[in-house]
Amino acid sequence: MSIQPLTHVPEDDTAEQKLQLSEARYRRIVEDQIELICRYTPDMNLTFVNPAYAEFFGQQPEAMIGKNILDMISSENHEQAMGFVHTLTRDNPIIITSHPTLRADGSTRWTEWTDRAIFDDDGVLREYQGIGRDITDRKRMENALIASEEKYRTLVESLDASILLVNMNGEILFANSQISRGLQTTADDLLGKHVIDVFPRSIAMSYFSNIQAVIHTGMAQVNESRAPSNGEEHWYRVSIQPVKNESGLVDRVLVNAVDISDAKRIEATLIAAHNTLDERVNERTIALDVAINQLARKLEEEREMREYLKALHEINLEVAQIDSLDTFYRRVVELGRERLGMDRMGFFLHNPNDDTAIGTYGTDVNGHTQAESDTRFTPAVDGLMLSALEQPNHLSYRASCNLEDKHITVGEGWNLAVALWHVDRNLGWLVADNLIHQHLPTHAQLEIMAQYGIYVSAMLARLQSEAERQASENRYRLLAENVTDMISRHSPDGNFTYVTPSSKTIVGYTSEELIGHSAYEYFHPEDVINVQSSHQAILELPLVYTVAYRSRHKQGYYIWLETTSHIIKDPHSGEDVEIIAVSRNITERKAAEAALQVVSQRLELATQAGGVGIWDWDILNDT
Repeated sequence: MSIQPLTHVPEDDTAEQKLQLSEARYRRIVEDQIELICRYTPDMNLTFVNPAYAEFFGQQPEAMIGKNILDMISSENHEQAMGFVHTLTRDNPIIITSHPTLRADGSTRWTEWTDRAIFDDDGVLREYQGIGRDITDRKRMENALIASEEKYRTLVESLDASILLVNMNGEILFANSQISRGLQTTADDLLGKHVIDVFPRSIAMSYFSNIQAVIHTGMAQVNESRAPSNGEEHWYRVSIQPVKNESGLVDRVLVNAVDISDAKRIEATLIAAHNTLDERVNERTIALDVAINQLARKLEEEREMREYLKALHEINLEVAQIDSLDTFYRRVVELGRERLGMDRMGFFLHNPNDDTAIGTYGTDVNGHTQAESDTRFTPAVDGLMLSALEQPNHLSYRASCNLEDKHITVGEGWNLAVALWHVDRNLGWLVADNLIHQHLPTHAQLEIMAQYGIYVSAMLARLQSEAERQASENRYRLLAENVTDMISRHSPDGNFTYVTPSSKTIVGYTSEELIGHSAYEYFHPEDVINVQSSHQAILELPLVYTVAYRSRHKQGYYIWLETTSHIIKDPHSGEDVEIIAVSRNITERKAAEAALQVVSQRLELATQAGGVGIWDWDILNDT
């Protein structure tokens, strides 16, 4: 597209308006073009650029007005660019060129330009108009094509075959050195000559006829013929291949003539090589298919494993909230089936006393969870359960075996067992099979079941430990809550953290009223120093210490208590953990001791006042 300058402007308003509308319309057309459009002065300064031109150089259109167009051309191409536009005349105003163009980001792109010189009515050059397009990709293809042509030219020249490229008129367009040597001439001498002028007429006409047939039909020909070579006749196998032009029409042929004097040997060699190549290609193809399939399986296994690990994490979060062993057994079976894709699952505990397996929950033949606490058996010596104990991941799997429901065979399929190994002992087993859907287990499922066993064994050990500890605590709590002495636990500084209910009987306070308070709040002021001494002794030495003191009753009076206490220390850090104290009411004992002391004092006074002597007489020994 070119835009010609307007040399005459009508004076009436209507014509001027039409002109302005026309200019606006053409300007919009120019600005909407994807080609790079610019106009510049004879001294190469830009006067107009369309948005596509400015965008190509990473600038705004108005910012480019006045810039020299040579700034966007490599310096080594300046002289050539100036030379091109200076050749333009009024009679020959258009030229098409291409050159590297510098962009604002420093990159270089190849552009093709159609430049037009614009002259006024007097023939004076006013400006230039350029229309450009990015041909970088085309240039790359051209360079690649040139390199490819050179490569194939080298290849053709290195061949032992005689190669000719002949057009539809029979003229030779290319000849390699092999055929020129055979014809005792040079490749350059053959170029432009007709095949009839090169070969003996008797065979040249046949060549030309075959060439014409290939060009007209587009179908290749292979035939054998005789031709002179170095003054002797040789048999050649001649292949004539059609060559299409850019329009897709056959206008040339490639003639490949091979001396077949050694054809049999060459043919055998080629066949062997071809067969070997086919075998290797097939081998590589098979190996590649195997590798691709393995990779696909690996990726699918990894995806599946990620899904199962996510499910296992969610199972762990749910099961961690369970504090009932019965609920734990049932949910382990249900969640294993729901989230890990198992058809049937069972949960068995190990009885270390007789090495039997004890059922908890399992799955019936219809896929329903069922209680199996009445199931008890000794695992078979050659069975999966004992085998799992010997495996590194504590999982044992059999691809085919009889499947049972409460020791009754109900079908066939695969079966697995996971030993619930914790530290140095077996807590039980998880078992699973595919009785219902008969699906084969994936590698990820087997791996996740081994992981599931680790999770379940750890949680089972925790729940069993907590259950044992709770049972022990209940036993000791029952003892503590039924003793007449007051048993209490204190922080190292003396605050109550636990008190048996007997506190109500002894000091009048309930356990809840004492917990959180310091024992020092209830000591008689006169006994505080003595109690502090025993408190400090307990903290410093691992002794059982007994001290008697007065403690305030809830009714406001003081009673005598005798407390035996000792410190509990952390076995690892040695830090004080708590103080255990056992207190009993000795008020009556203290009163009896005081009364006895009064009687003793009175007797001594009476004896002294009456002159009466007192003797201890051992009647047995008369002493």
